Amino acid sequence: MRLLFLSVFSIVILIACTQTVPKDELVDNKTLPDPFTGYYTLYAVVENDDYRDNHELDAINESLSEESRKYLYDRGIVWTWDRRVENIIYDYTGKFDIESYPTFLVFDTDELILQTTDINEVEEFVSTNKPDRRE
Repeated sequence: MRLLFLSVFSIVILIACTQTVPKDELVDNKTLPDPFTGYYTLYAVVENDDYRDNHELDAINESLSEESRKYLYDRGIVWTWDRRVENIIYDYTGKFDIESYPTFLVFDTDELILQTTDINEVEEFVSTNKPDRRE
């Protein structure tokens, strides 16, 4: 009986210590600091770390022109997915109301500025809305 109580108590403590990262913190972690004004960051949220097997990466990557890549901080796409790291949960699907994959998130230095499942929409946005390069 004592072992059962300790087991249940341990589970309750572990659940209580688990923290889901709030949406505003996820956004803050994805935006660029001020020295990088003039660039966007582009994230693709996928269902899991097996995304290479589930999506046509070459076709998606080729949808971005060299012109638009000049305005992307990493010159391309950063792939991410929901995950748990120790007791911290990164729930992109829930926090950004994602219903299908991949979903593309474009950030500037302050905020999320575009969310779409269409890489062509990302290309059009970045190539026609060049960020301010304060040099």
